Amino acid sequence: MTTQYRSHQAGDTIVEVIIAVLIVSMLLTGAFIVTNRSTQAVRDSQEHAEALQALQGQLELVRAAAAAKQLPGALTIPFCLDSSLASFPANSVSCTGAGGPPGYQLSIVCSTAAGTDGCPAPSGKTSTFDLVTTWSSVSGGTDKVYLSYKVATP
Repeated sequence: MTTQYRSHQAGDTIVEVIIAVLIVSMLLTGAFIVTNRSTQAVRDSQEHAEALQALQGQLELVRAAAAAKQLPGALTIPFCLDSSLASFPANSVSCTGAGGPPGYQLSIVCSTAAGTDGCPAPSGKTSTFDLVTTWSSVSGGTDKVYLSYKVATP
């Protein structure tokens, strides 16, 4: 009498296991990429919002200085203002994060209509203040936000 052994394997083969691991790996990699991009987009949006708030703070200081007739004379270089309406050159430490988070370089440039000298403009003329915030972006490189504001000199 001969005995025959029958193999009744109920488990998975190594090929099936490898294929299942590859599929799960691809799904997890895709989920990681989507999550990473989403997180980076949210952080980029936060950076822009913080920069805009810093510029709006500087804009309010320009408005206050104009209303109090305390705009600094001969504004030919980029500058920024502090809460006492004192002006500083834009490349100074005082303009890094002034009115906003550290790391944001603020700059205001004043210009007048053609044919006028100096800034702020003489009485009855308009001065334009161009405000810029520059920072090192989380996504690499530098980013900027711009605002412009016109002030009529009484």
